[in-house]
Amino acid sequence: MDNEKENGIIGDDGLSVLGKTYRKVTHEVGNLLNNINLVTTALKNEPISPKGKRILGILENEATRVRDFVQDFLQFSAQPELNIAKSRIELIIQQVTAICKEEADEKEIHIELDSPADLPEIQIDANQMHCVINNLVKNSLEAMTSGVIYIKVEKEEASFLITIRDNGPGIETDVLDKIFNPYFTTKGKQGTGLGLSIVKSIVDAHQGRIECHSVPGKGTTFLIRIPG
Repeated sequence: MDNEKENGIIGDDGLSVLGKTYRKVTHEVGNLLNNINLVTTALKNEPISPKGKRILGILENEATRVRDFVQDFLQFSAQPELNIAKSRIELIIQQVTAICKEEADEKEIHIELDSPADLPEIQIDANQMHCVINNLVKNSLEAMTSGVIYIKVEKEEASFLITIRDNGPGIETDVLDKIFNPYFTTKGKQGTGLGLSIVKSIVDAHQGRIECHSVPGKGTTFLIRIPG
């Protein structure tokens, strides 16, 4: 035990305490955010100056940002527990695109799905894979002002290949090798830096692989291979 302390290694007891601590902290932060939401909702029904309305808007935006970070942190901190079952990956993608349609239409972005009619089912956790696809499509939507997001699903010999390609601004070369690193973000205060780390952890849990290729000014492509 002394050697573990000297080497900076956390033992099982330490990990248990750490787990309880972050759950307690996130629970308390969640309660705080709920209280803030109640207060801001009540204030909307009260007479308030234009400056007060601007301040209220800032408070709501900051509370939303913290809530998103807490949710991402909880998901990132826990090893994905998969509930594997036969699923149709193209239906999951269709669910994501339906959710994103309004935002895409507002920005004049067309989302195109290319999937063979005879595509077989795949053994995956449908909810976790929904998170993966949703995260990647949302990233493209946030980066683009117009254009096309192209999603293709193929059955290879021993795996499924999911391609998500956009013609957005692309990713700078010096940033590309860092995008899956925890807490790395190019979105400033608007990003938690955990989204792509969570995506990679889910793909890894499926014994799959994810790659990103990008050319600045020409777009970004994510390739996901899942055994099946």
